[in-house]
Amino acid sequence: MPRRFSAVTRAGEPSSASPSRNSASSRERATPSGLPCLASAREEQVRARRQHLAAYAYSGEPDFNYRSFRMTNVLRWEYKPGSALYIVWQQVREDSVSTGAFRFQRDLNDLFGLPATNVFLVKFSYWLNL
Repeated sequence: MPRRFSAVTRAGEPSSASPSRNSASSRERATPSGLPCLASAREEQVRARRQHLAAYAYSGEPDFNYRSFRMTNVLRWEYKPGSALYIVWQQVREDSVSTGAFRFQRDLNDLFGLPATNVFLVKFSYWLNL
């Protein structure tokens, strides 16, 4: 049988109300030393904020197909100690379709048939020994 801990008020005195087994305050946890767990107060705050939230009917199309391919290549060359040259190439291909039917081979072929967005970056650093 689990140990039952009494709730403690801020002044450190036991509370007069004894929680029932199914009430919200019976969900309070306590540490092995008998002190109430601080997480239980936070849980009560979250539970109170969620009470007004209700499920709603989604009127849009729940099925979709989002395809994305992202690639980054980095070349680093240390031409002197402390000095480096970085060359970066990044490519992005993405598309979305309103149908939710997934077919790997078809989607992969369609993805590589899309126009790509390419980004090239060059960074040059040189160590000045002053």
